[in-house]
Amino acid sequence: MAMMILSQAVRDAAARIETNLFHRAYSGARILLVPAEGKSAPALLAVDRDDLVLGATRAARLRLNIDDRRIAAGIAAADLLGEEAGPDGRDLPDAERAALRRVLSRAGGNVSQAAEILGISRATLYRKMRRLSLN
Repeated sequence: MAMMILSQAVRDAAARIETNLFHRAYSGARILLVPAEGKSAPALLAVDRDDLVLGATRAARLRLNIDDRRIAAGIAAADLLGEEAGPDGRDLPDAERAALRRVLSRAGGNVSQAAEILGISRATLYRKMRRLSLN
C-alpha cells in the first residue's frame, strides 16, 4: 500500500515538473489543455497566434499522435483537436470576423478607435462589419 502511494506521489510530482517546465519553455504562447481520458499527466499544447502548434507535452503527443517532425512541419491546433473548417470554405471570413471582434473589444466598442487601431477608415470598418454581420 505504501509503495502505491509513493509511486503515485512520484508520478504527480513528475507531472507538475513537466507542466511547469512546459509553461516556462512556451511562456509567450497560448497553452491549450487537450481533452484526455483518465488521470494521466496534463496533455498540453503550446500554440502561436496563428493557431500553429509550437510544442506538446508527452501526454499530448501520445493522445494526438504527433511528434517533433509533425510539429516542425506546421500543424494547426484546430486540425489536431477536430475543429476543422466546414466544407463551405468559411475560414477567412471567420478569421476576419474574429479579428474585428477582438479589436472592437479592445476599443471598448468604439468603432472610431477600432478603425484607428486597424489603420482603416471608420467607413471601411462599418462596411466590413456589415459584410460580416457584426453589429
